[in-house]
Amino acid sequence: MLEYALKMTRNWGKPDGQYGVYVGLWPGETSLPYLFGGDARLPEHYTNAIAPSTRFNTPEVIESHQWRQDFCSGTRFTPIRLPSRGCHPSSRRSPAASR
Repeated sequence: MLEYALKMTRNWGKPDGQYGVYVGLWPGETSLPYLFGGDARLPEHYTNAIAPSTRFNTPEVIESHQWRQDFCSGTRFTPIRLPSRGCHPSSRRSPAASR
């Protein structure tokens, strides 16, 4: 994946940048652990919508976040900040926000 990501990246850090990989699942802090066999949430989160704690200190959750940090830092194939344009949810503005 790294090899292809580097080949696809153009103009890193520039407004017209094209990036080979964007490691961003929604929401990342709770989605990434699934790829590592973990879950940041307790069963109560899914049944009651609230729980007394989370599992953010489990090895799978820590490993998933460490992987993302290691994968994205030190390479130039993913944006430092999200682009201000495109189809990422954070780039969409409500009509009220544009007035």
